[in-house]
Amino acid sequence: MIATQHQAAGGGIAGGRKNLQLLIQLRWIAVVGQITTIAAVSLVFGY
Repeated sequence: MIATQHQAAGGGIAGGRKNLQLLIQLRWIAVVGQITTIAAVSLVFGY
């Protein structure tokens, strides 16, 4: 029963790998956004 719930929720190994890739991609998007924000504030406010 636990294995069935796990497979339904994550789709097995392929689903887990897809989830991990999505999380990594989202993290890089966040990093780029933070760097862009820091650069914009630095240019606009002169910090």
